[in-house]
Amino acid sequence: MVGVRRPRVVVVGAGLAGLRCGEVLHSSGHFDVVVLEGASRIGGRAWTVGRLDGAEGLMEAGATYIHGAEGNPLVRISAQRSGSPRPPGVRRVCYGDGSPFPEPAFDAGWAWASDALAACDDAAPEDPATASVGGEVRGRAARAAAGRGDAKAFLEAVEHRLAFERVSVGCDDVRQCSLDAWGEYAERPGRMREPVASFSGVALAARGAAAVELGARATAVVARPDGVEVRVADGTARRCDYCVVAASLGALQRGALAFEPPLPPERAAALGAVAFGVVNKVALSWETPWWRDAGDQRGDWDVVWKEEERVPGAWLPGVCQWRHAATLPGPPTLVGWCAGETANAALEALDDEAVRFSAAFHVATVAGLRGEQRDAVAAGARLALRTSWGAAPSFGSYAYVRTGRGGADLDALAAPLGRVRFAGEHTHRSRYSTADGALLSGDREAFRLLATVDAPFSCAVVRRADGSCLAEARGPDASAAPDKLTCYGGKREAGESSAACLLRELDEELRWAPAAAPDGPAASLVVNGLLVAHFYVVARDDDADFVLEPGRGQLWAARDDPRWSKWHKVVLDAIVAGEHLAYFDDGDRGATLAMLRKLPTAAEMEAAHAAAAAVEEPGGAPLPPSPSVS
Repeated sequence: MVGVRRPRVVVVGAGLAGLRCGEVLHSSGHFDVVVLEGASRIGGRAWTVGRLDGAEGLMEAGATYIHGAEGNPLVRISAQRSGSPRPPGVRRVCYGDGSPFPEPAFDAGWAWASDALAACDDAAPEDPATASVGGEVRGRAARAAAGRGDAKAFLEAVEHRLAFERVSVGCDDVRQCSLDAWGEYAERPGRMREPVASFSGVALAARGAAAVELGARATAVVARPDGVEVRVADGTARRCDYCVVAASLGALQRGALAFEPPLPPERAAALGAVAFGVVNKVALSWETPWWRDAGDQRGDWDVVWKEEERVPGAWLPGVCQWRHAATLPGPPTLVGWCAGETANAALEALDDEAVRFSAAFHVATVAGLRGEQRDAVAAGARLALRTSWGAAPSFGSYAYVRTGRGGADLDALAAPLGRVRFAGEHTHRSRYSTADGALLSGDREAFRLLATVDAPFSCAVVRRADGSCLAEARGPDASAAPDKLTCYGGKREAGESSAACLLRELDEELRWAPAAAPDGPAASLVVNGLLVAHFYVVARDDDADFVLEPGRGQLWAARDDPRWSKWHKVVLDAIVAGEHLAYFDDGDRGATLAMLRKLPTAAEMEAAHAAAAAVEEPGGAPLPPSPSVS
């Protein structure tokens, strides 16, 4: 690309979404990229910090878990471990005042509410404008409790389960959560996991070699006829061909970034409609695990709050569980999560000492300690961590769909506005509120820009209605992917577009043209950071055989057929998962570059075949098939 000006992209925000987008575009070699970040660090809401109690070790102030390991892109870029192992013993369930809660009723209410929340996935509300998750579950719970001898405790346990769900959402009450959109959130299979190193390490992996300017707070995005101007707080501006806005939803809702011209009415409406919840973490440490001295081996307490104790503005009732962080290095540490804007506003208004004492007094109380014992435990506590995600610059933790709204609002926030694009967990319709949702949104915007450039190869996924794909069966002597299944396609000619290459290859290899050419690639293959191929999905409505080149085998193969080549497997998996970038990494970028340079173009192969045919003796061996990435 010597002598060719690469399109310039400015990414606003160095959270996981912005870092991922910037790195993919940068490493592809097709774009000149810079990521602007107003803070003095990267990572956004993925932030690993030192402990406030002075002990060695780090703690996660923001993102903590990889939610569902199977198919999760975070697993691809980060070593990970299983969720914290729990010591033996029985967790303690109590009221906020420390009095014991009847555990049979707790177990029954928890299990029932968990099932009821799952059933909300398929609920069909009569009036989506008023139907909420909280209303649905509480209505069912009232009917389920009728006739139970432990009805009061059962309903309190249901409320506790709903309070626990608030930590996943960040709302004050699950009545704020849209029942209509609840089922659109996609749970990933597999256990919850944690990065082995830290989420800041995940952010570094997402960044790769992309250029990041720290302390460069963007204040305005100005769309111009010939590009975009991004204005920075220091009075400078960055001119670019495209801008990807990856700031938090909270920052956008607070007007931290201005848009010229203003956002269209439908975009502004969606921006105000999607809720941005607040979740904070408080961690306390002691020299010894005093809970074991009190006979509690686990150090876990589920706190069931009575109706009269759920006082608006009091942050302690926002904590429904204290848990011993068994895998954390350093002294014994308990962690509590505080959910909801109201509770967190009260928490964030307190200074460190007030947080330390009130939290320590609370956990000692729910553990059943009284008098001097409780005072001693409270006095011996040290504050290890407290977060303030409701404050600037993020103004919240993660998004959820509020009652009366739907997932279409999330799609609206993701829609491009000309040369201005948008990323962030709040733009992913099925994985909002997660770190992998943020990462995937960065992938999505990188793909949208990569799809505007021509890849070295164009490949066709010819697919039938049953999901099977037309495969070329490579022989054992094939120069590429021997004994494997591949798709059809080949290397792009100089000056040829990816779409034109696709149609030419289909004509040459299958003597076939689709009824309608695809609008654009369904996925792009990135190998060791390099854009290798665009893959287009084309439909085949009948089972008629194609006219094939001599020596090539053909069959319809299922996506999970083990004979697919490694490259094709990751592409097919990505397409089925609705992801647009497929990654294959073996650590040898040099070999990938050499492969791209070595493989001949279609014109070169045609000339070689013609030359060979001119000297080939009658009855000679057939020409070998053309080498191809497909």
